[in-house]
Amino acid sequence: MTEHSCITLTHGDPNKGHGIAKRNSVGFILPNLEVKFIDPERGRSLPKNSPGEICVGSQYYKNEYETTLTIDKEGWLHTGDIGDIDDGGDIFLVDRIKELIKYKGFQVAPAELKAILLSHHSVEDAAL
Repeated sequence: MTEHSCITLTHGDPNKGHGIAKRNSVGFILPNLEVKFIDPERGRSLPKNSPGEICVGSQYYKNEYETTLTIDKEGWLHTGDIGDIDDGGDIFLVDRIKELIKYKGFQVAPAELKAILLSHHSVEDAAL
């Protein structure tokens, strides 16, 4: 569910007084939100620097019905993205639980998209 990133992540960290995320990081979690990383097979929380499914603590704005359909009973939105958070708070995406990415109604395989990106002479590396 990579579409959540525009409402949950920022490249600036107002709590730290700087606005630079590390290279390859997708940024920091926004204030007033929570993030945890879980083992997708066991459902247990993982420590920092351990890749797991990204879960975001939030709710649909003024829409309790959609909230109950999407968010688990503890209040966590399971994104389907695998990532980790380092000691500095930078979040890194490393994989997807579900193989396909939805984009404008199309199902795209990450490996196919990565191959297309890497075929461009200006791209050194790509991660989806």
